[in-house]
Amino acid sequence: MKKLISTVIAVMLIFSVSACKPKPVQDDADTIKGSLSGGTQQSDNVQNETDPDSSGIQGENDSDSGSADQSQNSGGQVFTSTFGGFKLTAPDDSWEFAGEEELLELSKAVDSYAETDKEKQNIEAAKQRTIYDTLLRHRDSAANIIIMYENLSMSQSLANADAMQYAQTLASQLGSMGNYTVDSPLTVSFIGTPYVRMDATSIQQDGMLTQTYLIRKIDEYILAICLTPSNLNGVTVDSMMSMFSQL
Repeated sequence: MKKLISTVIAVMLIFSVSACKPKPVQDDADTIKGSLSGGTQQSDNVQNETDPDSSGIQGENDSDSGSADQSQNSGGQVFTSTFGGFKLTAPDDSWEFAGEEELLELSKAVDSYAETDKEKQNIEAAKQRTIYDTLLRHRDSAANIIIMYENLSMSQSLANADAMQYAQTLASQLGSMGNYTVDSPLTVSFIGTPYVRMDATSIQQDGMLTQTYLIRKIDEYILAICLTPSNLNGVTVDSMMSMFSQL
C-alpha cells in the first residue's frame, strides 16, 4: 500500500506544477470518465493479500463509471474510455481495478503523506483540476496503471500547450526538483495514435520509483496514462502497454 501511495503522490505532483485558475473541473467528469465491464468487483473491505496494511484497490463500483458482471472472476475486466478512444483490458485475475470509494480512501491516505505546506498545496491544486479516471493494479507487485485528465483551461501557463509542450514543461520542472531524473519527451505511436512519451525516475521514501507517462491532448484536456512497472513477477512497461487497444 505504501508503494501505491508513493505512486499516486508522484502522479499528483506531476499534475500540480502549474498555477491554476478557479474553475470546477468535475463539471466534465460524467462526460469524460470511462466504464468498466466484465469480471467481478471485490468488496471494498477485502485487503490486499500481500500487504496486511493495505486497504486494497478493488473493482469499479460507481454507477457513473460503469458496472461489472458479478457472475465472472476479475480476469478479463475491460475499462472502456470513449473520450480517450481506447480500451484497457486486465489480462487475468492478478490485476484489479479500483473502485470509486477506494480511490477516495487512497486520496485521503496521500494527504497524510504530505509533509510541507507546499506539498499539501500542490496535491490540493492537482485534485481541483484533475479527473482520475481509473486505476488498475497488479495484486502481487507494486505495478499499476493510472489514467487521468488535466483541464488545461485551469492552468495559467499551459492553457494553450500541446502535448509535447506540456511534457517538456513537466520534464523541465520535475528535473529541477532534485529527486527526479527525466528523459527527454519523444513522440511515439501508441495504439495507432500519436502520444508523447516521458520516462521519469524519482527517489521516494520507500525506494526508487520508475514511471512512464503517455500524454495526449484532447480538446482542452491532457490525457495522461501513467505506467508504473515492477521488477517483481516481470511486469514491464511493454507488457502493460499491450493491455491497451484502440476503439
